[in-house]
Amino acid sequence: MIQKYTKPSIDEEIRVLIHNAGYQHPTALQSAAIPLSLTGKDCIIETIGSPGKTAAILITLLMGSSTDTSSLILTSSADKIRKIKGQWRNLTLKSSRHKELCSLGLDDDLKKELKQLSSDPGIIVSTGERFIDHLRRNNLYFKNISTVVIDVPEHPEEGGFDKDIQFIYSKLSKKVQTILYASNHEDASCFEPLLRRPQVLTSENWDPQESELLQTLQETKKVAMKRKEFSLNEDSIKMRIQTVIKHIKEDENPDELNAYKKLIRRYSPITLRSYITAYLLKEASGSPITGGQLKTLFISVGKNRRIYPKDLVKLFSSALHIDQSEIKNIKVLENYSFLEIPDKTARKAIDILDGSDFRGRRITVNFAKKREERK
Repeated sequence: MIQKYTKPSIDEEIRVLIHNAGYQHPTALQSAAIPLSLTGKDCIIETIGSPGKTAAILITLLMGSSTDTSSLILTSSADKIRKIKGQWRNLTLKSSRHKELCSLGLDDDLKKELKQLSSDPGIIVSTGERFIDHLRRNNLYFKNISTVVIDVPEHPEEGGFDKDIQFIYSKLSKKVQTILYASNHEDASCFEPLLRRPQVLTSENWDPQESELLQTLQETKKVAMKRKEFSLNEDSIKMRIQTVIKHIKEDENPDELNAYKKLIRRYSPITLRSYITAYLLKEASGSPITGGQLKTLFISVGKNRRIYPKDLVKLFSSALHIDQSEIKNIKVLENYSFLEIPDKTARKAIDILDGSDFRGRRITVNFAKKREERK
């Protein structure tokens, strides 16, 4: 790993350029990613939103530069191209030997870009779509491209980025080194067939704090499982999971859930997502997850009144001054709903809410009848 950019093994001129650009100490990501990228082998680097990705890409290309080869950076937006272009200009200021960078995708005028390409730039940074435009016009000579950096967007299938990269790779030499940066390993899965035995750098490899957290979680799990007083009610958890799945299929807004999925993928490492899911389930079920006496209540409103589980949670928690986690197994049907709350709270709920006004309609709240009693 690179601990400091002043390390003697780094070429003197490059050290000066890095220092003048304001890079004193590498980030955790840069410290691990740059040496791996300089091995010449294909690699997948998980970033998990860590700072310093653009600098890691450019410092790698600066340190591994060769006069007779060029590099290609493929990214997904004009904004990213501007950022790369600006940082390269800052990084190579006052350099006598740096490679010229050609940006494709910032201008609608292909003729201006063609003029840049004619100067045989050392680095091309482009969106996949614009690179293909020039490729189809025979404007590109890229047999000397030795390194391709793929900056994978959060959802590569949106906008066809993954298909663009696959098409470009069908035209490239099989010997190019691929350095693939992705927010998480999962986003990179569709590109793995393009790489040759890639080395994977996950966040726990470059983030010592996260590695320590994983180890702590694993040790805590071993200790917790030894505690006799901690017991899981598997039937209760199974019912809870089945209820959640049912709500997802029948009640929830897919767009809203996708927004949450994006945030989870953006801010949580893939290695911790199962723990996050487990923690959220634990919180939703009450902590610790144990059995308990619950009563099922009937509520005389349902989907036909545009009622969702969250509406009932808000109604009951506000009226009863209880934590939302105490309200469980909510089922919203067409004309009525059911939910479960602790036995000691059920009678109070009926006394307060039965006959009350809810969204302009008087509602009935009572103990739910068993199936045999409904007949």
